[in-house]
Amino acid sequence: IETSFRVGEKISVTGIARAYAGNNIDGAMVKYRVVREARFPYWPFWMRGGWFPASEGQEITNGITQTNAEGKFEIEFEAIADKKVNKSYNPYFDFHIYADVTDINGETRSGEKIVTAAYTALKLESNLQKKMPLDSMQKVKVFTRNMADQFISSTVKASVYKLIPENRLIRERMWEQADIHVMSKKEFIKNFPYDEYAAESDFKTWEKSSDSISLSASSISSGEWNWNNHKWTPGFYAIEWNSKDAFGEEVKMLEYVEVFDPKNQKLNQPQYLWATSSTRLEPGEKATLQLQTSSSNIHLLEFADRPSADAKVSWSAKLWKSGVYKLETTATENDRGGYNYMWAFVKNNRLYKQAHEVRVPWSNKDLKIEYITYRDKTLPGAEEKWKIKISGLKKDKVAAEVLAGMYDASLDQFYNFQWHK
Repeated sequence: IETSFRVGEKISVTGIARAYAGNNIDGAMVKYRVVREARFPYWPFWMRGGWFPASEGQEITNGITQTNAEGKFEIEFEAIADKKVNKSYNPYFDFHIYADVTDINGETRSGEKIVTAAYTALKLESNLQKKMPLDSMQKVKVFTRNMADQFISSTVKASVYKLIPENRLIRERMWEQADIHVMSKKEFIKNFPYDEYAAESDFKTWEKSSDSISLSASSISSGEWNWNNHKWTPGFYAIEWNSKDAFGEEVKMLEYVEVFDPKNQKLNQPQYLWATSSTRLEPGEKATLQLQTSSSNIHLLEFADRPSADAKVSWSAKLWKSGVYKLETTATENDRGGYNYMWAFVKNNRLYKQAHEVRVPWSNKDLKIEYITYRDKTLPGAEEKWKIKISGLKKDKVAAEVLAGMYDASLDQFYNFQWHK
């Protein structure tokens, strides 16, 4: 469905019935039904604290139709919303369309299609992650699509606000947040300097600074977004995306991102432990693993789980005074399959730990398989020949064994076939 549509409108879906040989099945009876289920976009979910309203599935319509000479049939239904769900929750309604086609020989096949409608006819999506390197922010993409995931051009406005984090080290709260405070924040921090007064560790509660930008542009199918050469600086940001659908309804999305500079050794906020998660190396390549802390005089335990080493698991203890801790590692052929490091320490009666996976792939075992000749349809009793070409890493010739299998796909109506390793 390439047009804009929303709840309350009639939606027409076209299906087609074909034989395995490719010919159309005409004059077949089609029994169908449409069932509605509600779901909710991600960001309003955590803005409400992880709570969703209840919405039971409901059958919207059912009926019988027939395929035409081209094997096609149409199912029309009204995209009825669940009025018990508040519109402010931005619900999506998935309409599951079930169709059973029976041909003149009595053979029945079933199909299913999901069409999604909402109170708005447009949805916004982006490729933002929770943590983004500084140089990747210029490659951010934002997509505008209808509820069938087809591109719809729209004018999008982006408002970017830099957030002001709490400028002190806070250890994890081990109890629920107090609903009544008997001390002022200043007095509390004086007596409990390591603890959280309210919700300071939750970035959604941080104040917005005056350092903000607003940009507006028309979306394109590839999703590229132009920040007009805006110079990003490390920190935490709230990004509000706003647009309007074809019916004038406002569509918005709120995202949070931490922008960091891999070359900068300064943390965006005071933290006991910050680190990247994993590294990919080929044998002979080197990498520097980094930990960062705003604390000082840490007794750090380092564990190495490296099958290629003499001792598979080894550990050492060292004093980490402050700032950045670096570990250089070089992958070898014997490290294929990967290895791991883990660090742990205790500070202010809290345990902090971080694992880092060094992925060393079996790229030397990779095989590239190409079809030279291939047909995906054949007739019973007919002879067929398929040719394939196999090459290894960097297109090298390799010795390889090939196991080929074949099964009757028409039997899937009784039991879905699966290859078992």
